[in-house]
Amino acid sequence: MTDYRRRAESAEEHIHELEEENKGLDAELTTTRRELAVRNTAYEKLEKDAQEERELRMRAENENAELRSQQQQNTARSLLSIQQFEEQERDGQKNETEQEVGRERRQDDEG
Repeated sequence: MTDYRRRAESAEEHIHELEEENKGLDAELTTTRRELAVRNTAYEKLEKDAQEERELRMRAENENAELRSQQQQNTARSLLSIQQFEEQERDGQKNETEQEVGRERRQDDEG
């Protein structure tokens, strides 16, 4: 064999080795792309779940604020009702006392 032929065969062998290495790298690249796609999908799902959780938390905070407001309004109404009842009761007692005093005066005037 001539030196030229040996170099040509060596080059072909090297090309073959590089092609095999390239196939392996292509397979590795395909696997990596798949793994990245899976991770990306998982990341997107986590991001979506986190957004939903933030929205639920905001909704719950708004509902809690509304409930607290309603509770405060109900408490204020209850206190007002109690106050009005007490005032009516005092007014009723005052009227009764005035009526009793009036009766006693009439009895004194008559007697």
